[in-house]
Amino acid sequence: MHSEDDEPLVEGKCVPDGAWDVATAPDALREAVWTRTVSVVRTRRRIRKVLLLCALAAAYVSGVVTPWLIARERSPAAPRQLAASPPAQVIAPNLSDRAKVDSVENLLSDREKLALALASSTVKEQVELLRAVGDRALEEGDTDLALSCYGRLISLGPPPKNEPIDVADTWLLRSLKQARLQEEHHESSQS
Repeated sequence: MHSEDDEPLVEGKCVPDGAWDVATAPDALREAVWTRTVSVVRTRRRIRKVLLLCALAAAYVSGVVTPWLIARERSPAAPRQLAASPPAQVIAPNLSDRAKVDSVENLLSDREKLALALASSTVKEQVELLRAVGDRALEEGDTDLALSCYGRLISLGPPPKNEPIDVADTWLLRSLKQARLQEEHHESSQS
C-alpha cells in the first residue's frame, strides 16, 4: 500500500533543497506578458464604453425621432394608405349642382362645405353623398369622419330587415347596419 519511504516530509527525512522554491519567469517574459495584458484590458474597456455611448445615442435619437414620425404620419398633408388594399377611385355621386362643384376631396377637408352640401340636397342625394364621403374618409384612415357619415346615413332611413348584404358596402358600414338591425330586433323583442 503506502510506505514511509515515499513520503519526503516524514520525520527524520530530509527535504531536498529547492523543493519549496517557486519557479519564476525571466524578467523580459514577465514584462512582455504584462504589457500585452494591459493593452488587451484597456482595449476591451474602451470598446465597452463606446458601445454604451452608442446605445445611449441610439435611445436618445429614437426618442426624438419617434414623436416626429408619428406626428408626420397623422398630419393631413400625408394621409395614411391602407397596405392591404389599393385605394379605390371614388366617383362623385349624382348630386345637386352645388355638390357637383365641390368634389368629394374638398368635402373631406372642409366639414362646413359638407354640412352645406347635405343641407341643400334631397334625401336621396344625401344618402349618395354620405356614402361617398364615408367611403373616401375610411379609405384615407379618417375613421371618425367615416363613422359620422355612416351613422348619419343609417339614421336617414333604416335598412329593410330582409335586405341582402351589399358587397359594395365597406366593412364599417356593414358592421353599423348589422348593429342597427340587432338593436331593432332587441327593442322589438323587449316590447
